[in-house]
Amino acid sequence: MLIRIKVENFKSFEGITELTTVPSKRVRPRRLADHCIKVKKNRFLRYVAIYGANAAGKTNIVDFFKFFQQTLRFGLPQDSNRYFCRNREGLDKKESSFEIQFSVNGNFYAYGFSALLSERRITSEWLVKLEANGNSNPIYELVSSPVRQVREYLKLEGNDSTRFKTYASDFANVQDSLFLTELNRNKSFAQDSPLRVFNVTFNWIMSNIRVFSPSDSLMDLRFYFDSNNTNLVNNILPTFDAGATNISLEGASFTELTNNIPAPAWKNFVQNVRNEMELSKSKTMNCSVKSGLALFNFEIWSDREEPQNITTLSLKHGTSSGFRFEDESDGTRRLFDLFSILLTNSDDVVFIFDELDRSLHPMLTRQFIKLFDDRYKNSTTQLFFTTHEASLMDPVLFRRDEIWFVNRNSDNC
Repeated sequence: MLIRIKVENFKSFEGITELTTVPSKRVRPRRLADHCIKVKKNRFLRYVAIYGANAAGKTNIVDFFKFFQQTLRFGLPQDSNRYFCRNREGLDKKESSFEIQFSVNGNFYAYGFSALLSERRITSEWLVKLEANGNSNPIYELVSSPVRQVREYLKLEGNDSTRFKTYASDFANVQDSLFLTELNRNKSFAQDSPLRVFNVTFNWIMSNIRVFSPSDSLMDLRFYFDSNNTNLVNNILPTFDAGATNISLEGASFTELTNNIPAPAWKNFVQNVRNEMELSKSKTMNCSVKSGLALFNFEIWSDREEPQNITTLSLKHGTSSGFRFEDESDGTRRLFDLFSILLTNSDDVVFIFDELDRSLHPMLTRQFIKLFDDRYKNSTTQLFFTTHEASLMDPVLFRRDEIWFVNRNSDNC
């Protein structure tokens, strides 16, 4: 689960900006106590609701997660030389810093990196294990001075030591990508190897943080509408009183799919899926994507170029059937973004939504939050979202320390 993020000199955030899920001592312990998730002896909050005026920087928090994952997967984006805070002169010469603190398998870690974005150059990188007593034990760090090198603190021996030194030596002159990525590129480590921590932390960041943004041309819902999941959707859908009462699957062609999804977005999506399959050593992966007015489900196979078993949704309104997904209102289509969250099989995920309430009546948003509460009350799953909807600022729904405000000063920082 996510504990804290830190960011500096990124878009509208000039100075060090932090967001944490550690509960405030000023909030009564019994207040919505089920919103506090216990990990060992520590407690963390399930929700982060982010408010702010237009252009205050709410979306930039969501962009932080997207940028973090994109850099970890592919290296610094080509346009990242414009991502530093440009609201003051001279910040192009200042390093930008990004860090995520999280828990996985009962252990706590801080992973982050610094970069001179104007030059698309990684300047430092670190992975640290955080201890319950407040101490921190570095696992490795990339430094640029006096010479660029990777230092490890695991006290490796034998083959593990040789492997790490080889990877570190090969990586020494790489400046636009991350060493943790290199340690997970076609590499896996034995369960009892100290190097296994690099697989565990990388996989958690890449797979367990899931970002949903209305600006995305293709939305990866991570949910496959097979017959079991269709039945689950049909149990939930009527409770939202959105008109549609029932869904079923119908076959679709590859031509239909490609006509509805922009080619660059489709290419990037398939490449991401194949990379994930390679990491998990899977031969097939079930996918569900939404683009524009269309939603498709399909399978990606490692040994086939085109997706297999393509389907789309057919919806029923009372006794009337045959409605396609594109026939529905934007609010109804938006519900399927949320259903993918409620029906996922993962129980340690951070869902991050930009404009959670977009196109939804406030009562439907409240209904979703209540269903989310019921679904994940015994798990470590969290929900972060931005919103303008003041009616959600309700002590029945959220604790005070789960509500955050983003503001900007006279310099737009």
